[in-house]
Amino acid sequence: MERVFDSTIEARRWNLSWVAYLGPLARYGIILAILSGVSFVPWRLTALVAVRFLYRLLDLSFTFVAIDEQGVWLHRGVTPPKLINAAHPFSQHNAI
Repeated sequence: MERVFDSTIEARRWNLSWVAYLGPLARYGIILAILSGVSFVPWRLTALVAVRFLYRLLDLSFTFVAIDEQGVWLHRGVTPPKLINAAHPFSQHNAI
């Protein structure tokens, strides 16, 4: 039996705190400052790091923990949650 993990299921949901953003902001901020300051680094590399930074921020903003009748679920990623197999809840999502 499969079911979709969505808002129709009774679940409590929590997003990450703003503190989770501090690590990537510091890490990518330093890397981008160094890459921007060095003249021999191609602009494509700096743009690639900037895109990776934006993706990481989106990934963090779409990370949530939910509790329902089957347990505690951690969903990470920009894509919506996938189908959960009720017999094997660990197959698609990470359970805590």
